[in-house]
Parts: sequence; structure tokens; C-alpha cells
Amino acid sequence: MQHIYSGRGTKSTQEEARQPQFVRAVAEDVGASSMLHGCPVVTGDNEVIGTIKHVIIDVETQRTRYVVLSPHGKRPSAEIVIPWEVLYFDSANAHLVFYTLL
Repeated sequence: MQHIYSGRGTKSTQEEARQPQFVRAVAEDVGASSMLHGCPVVTGDNEVIGTIKHVIIDVETQRTRYVVLSPHGKRPSAEIVIPWEVLYFDSANAHLVFYTLL
């Protein structure tokens, strides 16, 4: 199942406005993203943020842009969106790590 979102803003023509920039892929339904479905995401201090629920792909470049998490903790109905570029896979612990510079 794919949900399409336009991330381009206002367009000069109707044709351009119909072309989405991002596709939200349900992780369990799409090839490589199925390996990420349910993968834990932790902070640099190993605190669990949540698990991957969806992957958002840029239609033009065919590259992963964001992951959508089901949060761990107090707000299970909320969703957290994290840019793919700030994550790396820790193969020794089988999870993705989210790093921020403080």
C-alpha cells in the first residue's frame, strides 16, 4: 500500500501539482523497506525512540528520505518522522541509531 504526499508546495501548472515528490511506503509491503519494518531506532545513549512503521521515498531520486516511527513510551498513537540522513545501522546490535549534535 502506498500513500502519496506532495512536498513541493505551490506549482505553476495543474500537471506539475499532480506529480508527488514523496511516496509513503508501508514498510511491510515494499521490498527493501520490509527489512526495516519494526526495526528499533535508538539515541546515541541507547535509549529507544520507537520502531519503524513507514518509509518515505523521494519519487524523483528513488532514495529514502524519511522514516516514520511508532514511538516507544507514553504516546503510542503519535508518529515521529526522522530524516534518513541522521540514522546509521548498528549491525552489532541490529538497530538504527539517531545522532544529533548538541
